Amino acid sequence: MRLTVVTQTPEEVVLKVEGQIRLAVEAGVLAREGQRRLKAGQRLVLELRGLQAINHAGLGLLRWWVDTGQPVVLRHGSDSLRAVLRFHRLTPEEDAQILPG
Repeated sequence: MRLTVVTQTPEEVVLKVEGQIRLAVEAGVLAREGQRRLKAGQRLVLELRGLQAINHAGLGLLRWWVDTGQPVVLRHGSDSLRAVLRFHRLTPEEDAQILPG
């Protein structure tokens, strides 16, 4: 897995996530980097276009961020990844308009 800062302001950071989150160590790297940004008061935008696979550890991290009200936004991703995220009620930003109001 590779994380790249795409853009950063004092209010928001966009991290491009590439590769796979299949091991707990990879989820741990994302957790540490994400928490560092969130503790600094930044909204965390995860650009998922390059993410090829994610397992329960990565999904659990995303679920925890959402359940605890962290300002985390999931953006883009393949059709299959977006389907997995929707199944786990982790809706990517561009899918928000299809959710029932």
